[in-house]
Amino acid sequence: MTMKWNSRPGRRATGTPGTDKAVRHTKWIIAGGIAVVVSITAVFTLWWYGAFLPHWITWNEKEFFYEGGEVILKNRTLRVVKTDMGEAGDRHRFMKRDQSEHIWKTPADWQVQDVLVMDIDRDQQEELVLLVWKHGSYGRHLPVWEKKNDIRLEQHIFIYRLQERNISTDVMRPVWMSSSLGKEIESIAQGRKNSLILTRYRLKDSKTGRDLQNNEAGAGPEPDIYTGKDRIAEDRTSTCWIWKDFGLKYAGESKEQQAQVVCAGDNLIHLSLLAAEQKKQRAGEVTAENLYDSFYDSVWDKLQNADLAAVNQETIFVTDPKRVSGYPRFGTPTEVGDAMERAGFNLIALANNHALDQGIYGINTTTAFWDEKGISYVGAQSAKSYSEAPEAAVKFMEINGIRFAFVGYTYGTNGMPEPEGYPHLVEKLGDEERMHRQLSYAKNRADVVMVFVHWGTEYETEIDEQQEYYRDFFYREGVDAVIGTHPHVVQKWEIVEKNGTAYEADSVGWKKDLPQHKMLIYYSLGNLISAQTKEECQTGGLAEFTVVKQADGEICLGKCYLETIS
Repeated sequence: MTMKWNSRPGRRATGTPGTDKAVRHTKWIIAGGIAVVVSITAVFTLWWYGAFLPHWITWNEKEFFYEGGEVILKNRTLRVVKTDMGEAGDRHRFMKRDQSEHIWKTPADWQVQDVLVMDIDRDQQEELVLLVWKHGSYGRHLPVWEKKNDIRLEQHIFIYRLQERNISTDVMRPVWMSSSLGKEIESIAQGRKNSLILTRYRLKDSKTGRDLQNNEAGAGPEPDIYTGKDRIAEDRTSTCWIWKDFGLKYAGESKEQQAQVVCAGDNLIHLSLLAAEQKKQRAGEVTAENLYDSFYDSVWDKLQNADLAAVNQETIFVTDPKRVSGYPRFGTPTEVGDAMERAGFNLIALANNHALDQGIYGINTTTAFWDEKGISYVGAQSAKSYSEAPEAAVKFMEINGIRFAFVGYTYGTNGMPEPEGYPHLVEKLGDEERMHRQLSYAKNRADVVMVFVHWGTEYETEIDEQQEYYRDFFYREGVDAVIGTHPHVVQKWEIVEKNGTAYEADSVGWKKDLPQHKMLIYYSLGNLISAQTKEECQTGGLAEFTVVKQADGEICLGKCYLETIS
């Protein structure tokens, strides 16, 4: 017999009221429990991967090459990537990066704050020095008295050696791995004689001197200590560490770091200059090893003693002897570049009106030459590695613990158009939105921002309206020093203060991002070397100044000079 279930309209079956209530209550408990578990898991995951680290941390991004590969620090991860060196081993001209072919990569739970490449143990091999946030108080191995590591996120210094000639999975060999540094190291920098400078960042109560940075163990002050901003002071101290026997040893407090800067004007190579030196070579007075060294006799000692030695390379390099030429479309043999290197130049300004005299060939030849030398340049890019991004034009250099940023501009290129598809092969004045992005990028990532600018009116000793306009523009953008070229004669130098007023001085100081911001500016350094016959063109200027980074992190300017050379 088949039974049928008939329901009546207007009625529905119901359970026991108490049972339904209990079921609903249980469901709410389960849902709440799940929500709590999910929330705790989410918070723990965020904490585990560094979401709650101190706000003052600057996460650096860097990229550099070594023999056979590339080291990339990006998004808090350090990668060593194998690269195809291509024909003749020229990575700069033929590099084809395979980002998937990782030789080595930091673990996923590491947060890499910064990396330095330096010969820290002075054994003629470079090491990678990492400032790392990782869980646990110890490095690769626990001390014998410890049974397990903790899970706190702590700072460490890890040192690895690059096995440059053995490209394999063991390319990174650990050299030294520190125990926890705490949570106070703001930056690492290379000091003199391959020392390591650690800068500590702490907040203190300015009245009591009590530490406000780390309150984890209940040792910190009571909450009412935060009664006003005037009670809180930033405390930065720098300490120096050197490699001794096996490991880093404390070498004392680093009171200050200094960088001696020397900048020269136009390196303007006329054919008559080349001919005179080649005649000496034929006569046996000079050899191939010191050919063209006499060009820089007047500044040789200054350059050798400088930490940063910059020059405007007015004439582009060529390797084809048939392309060697003089005014109006210069082409200079690379042997002159060899002499520039021997003289001591380590920064080359390429943005000038002759930059495109030899088209894309000249730019590629020049940048490849300096790349091979390992010497930095600013103001132009190689077409082989061209990027239209404004930030790509900004170059950085760390000198004695002071981080410099460089940007270069020219008023034009003598009507020579940039090759199709390369609108910013040479950086020019005029696109102020692009310039603003570049200078802001530089300012946020460096202690000192320097601009090399080709501007002004030829043979005029007084500055013109263009120079006045961009002087004010650079000042508003927070630039610290401007080095001007192009007029072929020496013009004045000055310190620009707020509201565009200026004064000359032998010694001044500045502090970044404060109302008393000052900008050092040399409007034109004239010619370093040329065959121009005008009397005023035969005397050049050499800008000399010292940048000081005090232990508290403040940047100041020491003695400033303009020395005449002839």
